[in-house]
Amino acid sequence: MNLLTAITSLLLLAAAPALTTTTVADRKTIGLAESVAVTLVLEGPAPLRIEPPTNWLSDDSEAIWRISAIEPAKVEPRPGERERWSLRLRVEPFLPGEAVPLQFASAKVTAGGDSAPQPISWDGLEVRVITTLDASTAKPRPITGLELPAVEPTPVAATTDGRLRVAVAFASIALAGLMLVVARRLHRRVPESPSAWALRELARLSSVTESTDFSRILDRVLNVCRVYLERTTGVPATRLTVTEFAVASQEIPEAKEWRSFLESNDAGRFAGAGRTREQVLTAIEEANRLIARLMA
Repeated sequence: MNLLTAITSLLLLAAAPALTTTTVADRKTIGLAESVAVTLVLEGPAPLRIEPPTNWLSDDSEAIWRISAIEPAKVEPRPGERERWSLRLRVEPFLPGEAVPLQFASAKVTAGGDSAPQPISWDGLEVRVITTLDASTAKPRPITGLELPAVEPTPVAATTDGRLRVAVAFASIALAGLMLVVARRLHRRVPESPSAWALRELARLSSVTESTDFSRILDRVLNVCRVYLERTTGVPATRLTVTEFAVASQEIPEAKEWRSFLESNDAGRFAGAGRTREQVLTAIEEANRLIARLMA
């Protein structure tokens, strides 16, 4: 039996590739104020020793995504003297798009009896990030469920001048065209303004009554505010640090208040401090007040 076990192990070692990586996302379509959970998986000869990068996002993706760990990395034994390393990450977008690229940084791995680490990388993803603001650029939907009443021809006496017949025909065409324009206006969806979108998203986030991670909800609140500022002022708030935003936003209304708001809420988040529901609601109330002042 021991000989059979040894032979089986040798066959598994010979058949298995040295190192394999897998990238798994829990979904491929999210809202702008939502997140996607990504699991990075590495399998290889035991023991696996991982040297993680400073930031799990690539340089390009760091500008359009925010990333945080859901739980510490774990290592599990696998058949054939191999191990499976995995890490769950939460990734939140700064900008919407049909195929927003999400790329990851490389790590260094020492596997089995290797004496030196080797670089290892994971496949990237494309995520569809949607927002109701996209409807403002959509083409009007075709009219359905509406029939224009038929225009009955006006009886004309046989002795009527031919020019009257032409006038009646043109009047009928003009009336039909006018009714079509009115129908299109009635069925055209009114685009949602950035302010209306931001206030609606903040109201949705304030309705959360139970959560184990209010810091994550605060991240979404700040994300909504940055997108709102970018769309209303032109300052690329989603791609700037608070310090950079302070320099770029000097000319916008309420600039000092917005900088103070972002700085005070970012400070606790980056310090790893947990947040309470009351702190999140206070931040939402302040964001609503600042948005209302910009709308005034």
